[in-house]
Amino acid sequence: MAEDESIGERVYQLVKDWVTSGRFAPGERLHPPRLKEDANTSLTTIYNVLRRLAIERLVDTGPHEGFHAPAVNEAQLRGVFAGRAPWRSSPFATPRP
Repeated sequence: MAEDESIGERVYQLVKDWVTSGRFAPGERLHPPRLKEDANTSLTTIYNVLRRLAIERLVDTGPHEGFHAPAVNEAQLRGVFAGRAPWRSSPFATPRP
């Protein structure tokens, strides 16, 4: 049983890294069969991981909607908070004193 838990945790970390790194476009549907192949695991493990990520609000889901990459990913948010927001370089941006 401990081996199953470590496999689940490994797959959780892998899929979480994929989601938070921007591998998927914002709002892109996450296809469990494709994730299963990419992670070399079972569909049951993938569904458990996706449900866990949904509870943590790292993926979006709804009734009869499946799972989707979040509308904004962690890499984009890091850029905003680091002052590298895309609108900062816009010619319409208000210059800072």
